[in-house]
Amino acid sequence: MYPHLNGLGVGDTIRFRVKDTDETRDVKVLRVTEYPNFAALLDREGPENVNPTATRDQQLTNICTIYGPEKEVLGALAIENAPSEARSVVTGTGTSSPYGLGGTAGAGRSRARARAAQTGSA
Repeated sequence: MYPHLNGLGVGDTIRFRVKDTDETRDVKVLRVTEYPNFAALLDREGPENVNPTATRDQQLTNICTIYGPEKEVLGALAIENAPSEARSVVTGTGTSSPYGLGGTAGAGRSRARARAAQTGSA
């Protein structure tokens, strides 16, 4: 797992910065599930719950393009979240999206999220 995500748990708040802006979005962590690799995450969480606009194969290709094998060996996290008004305790970067992997923060409740990102954020 990524060292800066050790200890991430239910009830924590993550603040995402919208890339190239001063906008932020806080989300409350509802669930954290670790997977050995990106394929396992997509298979267990369901690609439609990660990004309903892309097929499983498209998502896996995108993730592997952004995160090489050296990152995948660290594992993948599915982070279920909901909008939050709380202060941030963990930060990341990305773009705002109701679904997604990695550095995206949802306007509504995301059903599955992962540290690997299709949006290009790390």
